[in-house]
Amino acid sequence: MKRQYLHMPNKFAYRSREKELLDGSNIQWNLLCKNLNELDILDRAIGGHALSVKSIKQLMTDRRKIYHIVDLGCGNGDFLKFIADWSRVNCFRVKLTGVDMNAGAIEYLKIHCAGYPELSGVEADYDVYLNAIDVLIIGAGLTVLKMGDLLALHQVSFRIIDKAV
Repeated sequence: MKRQYLHMPNKFAYRSREKELLDGSNIQWNLLCKNLNELDILDRAIGGHALSVKSIKQLMTDRRKIYHIVDLGCGNGDFLKFIADWSRVNCFRVKLTGVDMNAGAIEYLKIHCAGYPELSGVEADYDVYLNAIDVLIIGAGLTVLKMGDLLALHQVSFRIIDKAV
């Protein structure tokens, strides 16, 4: 059977530099929570969390070490909870920090992740947490970063890789 594809005009050829709606301070609490929950459902359904943890597993080899993992643009912390659950089952020690510019997302994270003492959330811009980390997770946040910011993150990622090798 031949696949049929829906033709779409090439409206995704250029990235927007505008803030995402979730990064705005004027989003209603109930809509923010609904959207964050939907993103979690989507990530779990398409295997996004499991695929990312598969990559993290390659970096975490020493069960005696406490790994500091930072998730930039963490939203409600669902991925950090996923990492925490995996770490508990596999006897790895972690310190998990979620960083998001949206105060509502961090407030929701603190409620959503209350049973995870290894997990904390911070309302901040990404550059606050670029030092003293072992694993850096960057989700959809890359879509709105400027070139200078991308270069800074690139340098940090090489520093992390050098520490791991």
